[in-house]
Amino acid sequence: MRWPEYADLARQLADARSQEEARSTQVRQRALTGRAEVDKLKRRLNVQGEHLPALAQRLREPHPSFGGTARTGLNDVDEALRRAWDAVNQADVEARKAEERGMRPALFPTMSPVGRNALIYSVAAFCTWLVACGLFILAPSDGASAGTLLWSMCGLPAIAYFAAYIVISVFGRPRAQSLGDVEHSARLGGLICFGGSFLAWILVLAVTALI
Repeated sequence: MRWPEYADLARQLADARSQEEARSTQVRQRALTGRAEVDKLKRRLNVQGEHLPALAQRLREPHPSFGGTARTGLNDVDEALRRAWDAVNQADVEARKAEERGMRPALFPTMSPVGRNALIYSVAAFCTWLVACGLFILAPSDGASAGTLLWSMCGLPAIAYFAAYIVISVFGRPRAQSLGDVEHSARLGGLICFGGSFLAWILVLAVTALI
């Protein structure tokens, strides 16, 4: 073998060794980065594994299950880590949405507590007022009895008040709150049920007198 040929082969061997060392260094660096990402992902999963059961308990939902894993068939570690991070981030987003929904009541969730309570008391008062009108229509021709008047002015408004109070307690309560934390607007409810009934009868009498 001539010297130029030997020198050329020696250069090729040196280049091959240099490329192999660079490749080995890159593989080691990717392995270290991958381990660091896996450790970071494990810590994130541990935090999520503590947060989700606590959130489920607050929202009175079934306890989440963390058992079992699904094989994806991926051989690319970077792609597998990317998909794992996407899944973890999506789980956090859904948890925040669930928490936001849990802080809203099932009945009229977009309304303010006072506005929602006023609407519920008003509906209950209107329904019992219609019942009172039915009682007067069915009353004898010589006029309504004292019992009918008492029911119309006191009994039915009280029923409307307590019915609305119960509805607010059950359907106006966010799932993340207990019964004692519900804003019932009790004074406003009493004013609507009793005062509204009184004003409604005054309006009816005034219209009747004009007719």
